[in-house]
Amino acid sequence: MIQTGAKIRLVKGAYSESSKIAYKSKDKVDKNYLKLMRKLFKDGNEFGIATHDSKIIQKAINLSKTNHKKFEFQMLKGIRDEIKRDLSKKKFVVSDYIPYGTNWLPYSFRRIRERKRNILLLGSSFFQSHRV
Repeated sequence: MIQTGAKIRLVKGAYSESSKIAYKSKDKVDKNYLKLMRKLFKDGNEFGIATHDSKIIQKAINLSKTNHKKFEFQMLKGIRDEIKRDLSKKKFVVSDYIPYGTNWLPYSFRRIRERKRNILLLGSSFFQSHRV
């Protein structure tokens, strides 16, 4: 995809995949994410770094200092808003994402299990989807 100039969104995801096709431990997932992120900063065209992880965000900031690429940070709406403001002040592009579609509820529950603060996102999404 890099060779064709495609826009890439690098995301860990909150899906329940088989260990035959996906890393299961946080350590392995993070190491692979960083490997792919370095590849994007080296060879990528335009990409999104989708994470709420402060360590990974800092590594992306560091990589951006020596690899001037068009990229943005992508985070879920209502999650880590303080980091979004800080990144924006530093002139990074930040996009908010909102889960939607038929599987938004199971997705949101998986995100809540990952991080308890995500319950605010779930509540907000529920009320937004039931507005008249």
